[in-house]
Amino acid sequence: MKKKIALISLILFACLSFAGCGKSDSPLVGKWSYIHDDVNTVLELKSNGKAVYEGKNFTYVTDDSFITLTDSDGNKEQFRYLMEKDGFLFYKNTRYVNKDNENPSSLVGIWTGKEVDKWSFEFTANGEFKEDGYFPGEYVVDESNGSVKLIYNDHFEDTICYFIIEGNEMTMQYPWKMVKTKK
Repeated sequence: MKKKIALISLILFACLSFAGCGKSDSPLVGKWSYIHDDVNTVLELKSNGKAVYEGKNFTYVTDDSFITLTDSDGNKEQFRYLMEKDGFLFYKNTRYVNKDNENPSSLVGIWTGKEVDKWSFEFTANGEFKEDGYFPGEYVVDESNGSVKLIYNDHFEDTICYFIIEGNEMTMQYPWKMVKTKK
Protein backbone atom coordinates (compact mmCIF):
# COMPACT_ATOMS: atom_id res chain seq x y z
CA MET A 1 0.00 0.00 0.00
CA LYS A 2 2.82 2.42 0.91
CA LYS A 3 4.53 1.62 -2.39
CA LYS A 4 1.33 2.43 -4.33
CA ILE A 5 0.94 5.77 -2.53
CA ALA A 6 4.60 6.58 -3.14
CA LEU A 7 4.29 5.62 -6.82
CA ILE A 8 1.11 7.67 -7.30
CA SER A 9 2.74 10.62 -5.51
CA LEU A 10 5.79 10.33 -7.74
CA ILE A 11 3.65 10.20 -10.90
CA LEU A 12 1.60 13.24 -9.78
CA PHE A 13 4.76 15.15 -8.93
CA ALA A 14 6.27 14.35 -12.33
CA CYS A 15 3.09 15.40 -14.14
CA LEU A 16 2.87 18.66 -12.24
CA SER A 17 6.58 19.33 -12.70
CA PHE A 18 6.43 18.95 -16.46
CA ALA A 19 3.03 20.56 -17.08
CA GLY A 20 3.82 24.13 -18.17
CA CYS A 21 7.42 23.34 -19.10
CA GLY A 22 6.38 23.09 -22.73
CA LYS A 23 6.74 26.11 -24.96
CA SER A 24 3.87 28.54 -24.52
CA ASP A 25 2.40 30.18 -27.59
CA SER A 26 1.28 33.23 -25.62
CA PRO A 27 2.44 36.47 -27.26
CA LEU A 28 3.25 37.75 -23.76
CA VAL A 29 6.08 35.28 -23.16
CA GLY A 30 9.42 37.02 -23.45
CA LYS A 31 11.45 39.95 -22.19
CA TRP A 32 9.72 43.35 -22.29
CA SER A 33 10.96 46.92 -21.99
CA TYR A 34 9.34 50.32 -21.98
CA ILE A 35 9.37 51.73 -25.52
CA HIS A 36 11.48 54.71 -24.42
CA ASP A 37 14.20 52.37 -23.04
CA ASP A 38 14.08 49.22 -25.15
CA VAL A 39 17.35 47.68 -23.90
CA ASN A 40 16.47 47.33 -20.20
CA THR A 41 14.05 44.54 -19.34
CA VAL A 42 11.25 45.59 -16.96
CA LEU A 43 9.05 42.51 -17.27
CA GLU A 44 9.96 38.95 -18.23
CA LEU A 45 7.23 36.35 -18.60
CA LYS A 46 8.51 32.80 -18.99
CA SER A 47 6.63 29.88 -20.53
CA ASN A 48 6.88 27.96 -17.23
CA GLY A 49 4.69 30.44 -15.32
CA LYS A 50 7.59 32.32 -13.71
CA ALA A 51 8.03 36.07 -14.07
CA VAL A 52 10.47 38.81 -13.16
CA TYR A 53 9.03 42.31 -12.75
CA GLU A 54 11.23 45.26 -11.80
CA GLY A 55 13.92 42.83 -10.65
CA LYS A 56 11.64 40.77 -8.35
CA ASN A 57 10.57 37.15 -8.88
CA PHE A 58 6.93 36.12 -9.23
CA THR A 59 4.70 33.45 -10.65
CA TYR A 60 2.03 34.63 -13.07
CA VAL A 61 -1.20 33.78 -14.82
CA THR A 62 -2.89 35.67 -17.63
CA ASP A 63 -6.29 35.97 -19.22
CA ASP A 64 -7.45 38.14 -22.12
CA SER A 65 -7.19 41.35 -20.07
CA PHE A 66 -4.97 40.87 -17.01
CA ILE A 67 -1.55 39.65 -15.92
CA THR A 68 -1.66 38.54 -12.28
CA LEU A 69 1.70 38.38 -10.50
CA THR A 70 2.06 36.48 -7.23
CA ASP A 71 5.09 36.91 -4.98
CA SER A 72 6.62 34.25 -2.72
CA ASP A 73 4.39 35.36 0.18
CA GLY A 74 1.22 34.84 -1.87
CA ASN A 75 0.57 38.57 -2.41
CA LYS A 76 -1.09 39.20 -5.77
CA GLU A 77 -1.08 42.25 -8.00
CA GLN A 78 -3.13 42.44 -11.15
CA PHE A 79 -2.11 44.46 -14.20
CA ARG A 80 -4.42 45.22 -17.09
CA TYR A 81 -2.89 44.84 -20.55
CA LEU A 82 -3.92 45.36 -24.16
CA MET A 83 -2.10 43.64 -27.04
CA GLU A 84 -0.99 45.72 -30.00
CA LYS A 85 0.72 44.68 -33.24
CA ASP A 86 4.22 45.62 -32.05
CA GLY A 87 3.92 44.98 -28.31
CA PHE A 88 1.33 45.73 -25.68
CA LEU A 89 0.05 48.41 -23.35
CA PHE A 90 0.90 47.56 -19.74
CA TYR A 91 -1.31 49.37 -17.26
CA LYS A 92 1.01 50.03 -14.37
CA ASN A 93 -0.67 50.47 -10.98
CA THR A 94 0.27 53.69 -9.23
CA ARG A 95 -1.25 54.58 -5.88
CA TYR A 96 -2.29 58.09 -4.91
CA VAL A 97 -3.68 59.61 -1.72
CA ASN A 98 -6.26 62.39 -1.48
CA LYS A 99 -5.07 64.35 1.54
CA ASP A 100 -7.94 66.86 1.38
CA ASN A 101 -10.81 64.39 1.56
CA GLU A 102 -10.95 61.17 3.56
CA ASN A 103 -13.74 59.70 1.42
CA PRO A 104 -13.79 61.30 -2.01
CA SER A 105 -16.69 60.17 -4.19
CA SER A 106 -15.01 61.07 -7.49
CA LEU A 107 -11.69 62.00 -9.05
CA VAL A 108 -12.17 65.67 -8.17
CA GLY A 109 -9.38 66.83 -5.89
CA ILE A 110 -5.63 66.73 -5.52
CA TRP A 111 -4.06 63.27 -5.47
CA THR A 112 -0.40 62.82 -4.52
CA GLY A 113 1.69 59.74 -5.11
CA LYS A 114 1.69 57.29 -2.22
CA GLU A 115 5.13 55.84 -3.02
CA VAL A 116 6.55 58.83 -4.94
CA ASP A 117 5.13 62.11 -3.66
CA LYS A 118 6.33 64.16 -6.66
CA TRP A 119 3.70 62.35 -8.76
CA SER A 120 0.28 63.91 -8.65
CA PHE A 121 -3.05 64.43 -10.36
CA GLU A 122 -5.34 67.38 -9.83
CA PHE A 123 -8.86 66.98 -11.18
CA THR A 124 -11.28 69.92 -11.11
CA ALA A 125 -15.08 69.80 -11.09
CA ASN A 126 -15.16 71.57 -14.49
CA GLY A 127 -13.34 68.73 -16.30
CA GLU A 128 -9.75 69.97 -16.26
CA PHE A 129 -6.72 68.16 -14.91
CA LYS A 130 -3.03 68.65 -14.31
CA GLU A 131 -0.60 65.73 -14.04
CA ASP A 132 2.53 66.07 -11.91
CA GLY A 133 1.84 69.79 -11.52
CA TYR A 134 2.83 70.43 -15.12
CA PHE A 135 0.93 68.51 -17.83
CA PRO A 136 -2.54 70.09 -18.24
CA GLY A 137 -5.61 69.02 -20.16
CA GLU A 138 -9.24 68.04 -19.95
CA TYR A 139 -10.70 64.75 -18.76
CA VAL A 140 -13.82 62.67 -19.28
CA VAL A 141 -14.87 59.93 -16.84
CA ASP A 142 -16.61 56.76 -18.00
CA GLU A 143 -18.23 55.43 -14.82
CA SER A 144 -19.43 52.24 -16.56
CA ASN A 145 -15.90 50.83 -16.83
CA GLY A 146 -14.03 52.89 -14.23
CA SER A 147 -11.93 54.77 -16.74
CA VAL A 148 -10.89 58.33 -17.37
CA LYS A 149 -9.79 59.74 -20.71
CA LEU A 150 -6.98 62.26 -20.30
CA ILE A 151 -6.97 64.75 -23.16
CA TYR A 152 -3.60 66.48 -22.88
CA ASN A 153 -3.16 70.01 -24.20
CA ASP A 154 0.28 69.39 -25.73
CA HIS A 155 2.74 66.84 -24.45
CA PHE A 156 1.08 63.46 -24.87
CA GLU A 157 -1.53 61.63 -26.91
CA ASP A 158 -4.98 61.24 -25.40
CA THR A 159 -4.76 58.44 -22.86
CA ILE A 160 -7.37 56.17 -21.31
CA CYS A 161 -6.55 55.14 -17.75
CA TYR A 162 -8.49 52.98 -15.32
CA PHE A 163 -8.92 53.94 -11.69
CA ILE A 164 -10.19 52.53 -8.42
CA ILE A 165 -10.98 54.74 -5.42
CA GLU A 166 -11.04 53.10 -1.99
CA GLY A 167 -11.36 55.48 0.96
CA ASN A 168 -8.90 58.31 0.38
CA GLU A 169 -6.66 56.20 -1.89
CA MET A 170 -6.79 55.85 -5.64
CA THR A 171 -5.05 53.29 -7.83
CA MET A 172 -4.49 54.76 -11.27
CA GLN A 173 -3.78 52.22 -14.01
CA TYR A 174 -1.78 54.20 -16.53
CA PRO A 175 -0.75 52.55 -19.84
CA TRP A 176 2.92 52.14 -20.69
CA LYS A 177 3.91 50.92 -24.14
CA MET A 178 5.95 47.71 -23.89
CA VAL A 179 8.16 46.31 -26.67
CA LYS A 180 10.42 43.27 -26.85
CA THR A 181 13.78 43.99 -25.22
CA LYS A 182 16.54 44.55 -27.76
CA LYS A 183 19.66 42.49 -27.23
